[in-house]
Amino acid sequence: MINPHKIKYFPLYWSMVEAAAPQSVATRHKVGAIVVTPTGMISVGWNGMPSGMDNNCESTMVPVYKFGDITPSSFRPKTNPEVIHAERNAIDKMTRQGVPTQGSILFVSRAPCFECSKALHGLDINAIYYRERHDDMRGVKMLQEMGIVVQQHFTVETIQELNQYYK
Repeated sequence: MINPHKIKYFPLYWSMVEAAAPQSVATRHKVGAIVVTPTGMISVGWNGMPSGMDNNCESTMVPVYKFGDITPSSFRPKTNPEVIHAERNAIDKMTRQGVPTQGSILFVSRAPCFECSKALHGLDINAIYYRERHDDMRGVKMLQEMGIVVQQHFTVETIQELNQYYK
């Protein structure tokens, strides 16, 4: 039987993440994610508003301060709290179809936030690989403390380390 979690398939999964991210209408962060089950089923997701809502992921601007300044140097869009994150969208599709998440691996273009990390832990995801750091890395830290493999992208060293898990 083919092992879909072999590292040789990781470039394919990353290309799927990269293809999913632009599907988001968000302006601040376009995030893509895929979940790969131990049997090779794949669920794809990207960040966006819940179905049926206005598809505007950012509706307000917040000030950006430079260190020590008391006046904002600029403004940036603020993500609406209703936005469903990419990894959550991928997992929700699996749940609706009755596909178990136990033992799956997640590839996501941005590290999971704290709330998504709590959900991922409860779903028994084996490993999470991300490209870009989140502004708040508490979720990643929590998952790592709970024994879940959470790593940023890949270097030669991390690929060699991962080989011991997915032979």
